[in-house]
Order: sequence, then C-alpha cells, then structure tokens
Amino acid sequence: MSVEPVSEPVSRSAVRPEPRRAPRVGAASAAGAVGAVAVAAGAWFEQWYLPLVAGVVVGSLAGRYRAGLVRTAGWSVLLGPVAWAAVLVLRFLRGDALGATGRTVSALAGLPGIAVVPLAVALLVALLQALAGVWLGHAASGVLRHARKSGERGHPEPGHRRRRPGRPGRGETEDRS
Repeated sequence: MSVEPVSEPVSRSAVRPEPRRAPRVGAASAAGAVGAVAVAAGAWFEQWYLPLVAGVVVGSLAGRYRAGLVRTAGWSVLLGPVAWAAVLVLRFLRGDALGATGRTVSALAGLPGIAVVPLAVALLVALLQALAGVWLGHAASGVLRHARKSGERGHPEPGHRRRRPGRPGRGETEDRS
C-alpha cells in the first residue's frame, strides 16, 4: 500500500492574474479633462461623432484596468453631454439662435414650442453615443485580451497539438546513442 503526499490547495492568486492597477486619480482626471476638451472642440467644429470615439477610448481603458461601472459611467457623462452642453452654452452666449432653432425643431416635431426639448434630446444623443462607445471599447478590449492570452499559449491554429519537449513526434525516432 503506497501513501501519496497530500497536495496543498491552489490559491486563487495563482489561478487568476491580479488586475492591473488603475492610473492614479490625478492622471485619470487629467486624461478625462483632455478628452472632454477634445469632445467639446469637436462639437464646436460640428464633429458630432466624437462622444462615441471618446467612449471607445474610455471603455477600452476601463476594460484594461477593470474600472468599476460607476467610474466608467461618470466618465461617459463627462465626455458626452457635459462637453456638448458647455459648447451649447458658449454658442448661446456668442449669439447663435439656439432658442429660435430649438422652438422651430420642436414645432416641426409636433412637440410643445419650447427650445428645451430639442436641446435635451441633443444632450441625450451625446450620452447614448458615449455609452455605446464605452460598451464597444470594453467589449473590444475583452476580445483582444482573450486573443492575446490564447496567442501566449502558442496555439497557431485550431486543432493544433503541440509536441511535448523532449519527446519524439510521429514518424520520428528517439536517438539513444
């Protein structure tokens, strides 16, 4: 009768890699401020799609650093409607006819003739773009992380079986001289 040694249980840290550390609050805030300024500048020059692009960047960073839902949603709100609202306020102060345009659009849509409704819809569109970008960036970072991990294992193609080192493959003979 043989006695086998008892193995110690494997810790979770050995099985699952530790998440990467998130950037410091100052660095993340600076990056968020730069992103908000970029989205606001794009809104000033009528590049309406930039909240989506900024959301993809935030989502990919959130997926890489495993940031929480609240932090990611906060950045989405900052990069979407807050940046657009700042530009709308600046355009209103500059003298653009946002109120008249908003009332006309509202009346054409069959809504009450107030300017707030189309402006609120515009800010909602910016938020939805940012959130869609966050989702897309987070999903893409997960797919890329999975592909990188499977590439590290050395599986060049599906169904490929690696030879164990030191053992001959099919049709090869082991040289024992």
